Amino acid sequence: MRPAHAIETQRVTLAVVLTLALATGTTTTLFSIVSKVLFTPFAFEAPETIVFIWSRNEGLPRVRAPLTFTE
Repeated sequence: MRPAHAIETQRVTLAVVLTLALATGTTTTLFSIVSKVLFTPFAFEAPETIVFIWSRNEGLPRVRAPLTFTE
């Protein structure tokens, strides 16, 4: 094997290893974020009772009011 070929092979190997490391880190980070956002329950005592309703009428100002259900 020529010395130049050995150096080229090492560079390719290094590029492949760095690419795989970067891809693995990125995938792990994205999975952690998606897992936390989508699969972790809300930090509210009763999240199914949280509702927010608003209406829009072009002639009137926008009105927003929270709505809670009593059990």
